[in-house]
Amino acid sequence: MHPVPVPADEPDYSSMTKIGRVEIEIDHKGMLAIVVYDFEFSDPPTCRLAHIRAMAWARDLLDAQIRVAKVCPSDVVSCVG
Repeated sequence: MHPVPVPADEPDYSSMTKIGRVEIEIDHKGMLAIVVYDFEFSDPPTCRLAHIRAMAWARDLLDAQIRVAKVCPSDVVSCVG
């Protein structure tokens, strides 16, 4: 298998048309795995680029949630998404 070049700039997920699911799990060998399911984009990227875009979206969503949690009182339930 030959390496597939990925653009050096920030992955742009603005063409996402369907939000899928991102799971973080430990496989049977104890290795961390990030699994991406069912994301769709209006400009069909390669499988690898679709995964990168989906993980960038998840990263930004989690980052926003962490920032909210840092400034909200602990008894306030917050949700970003």
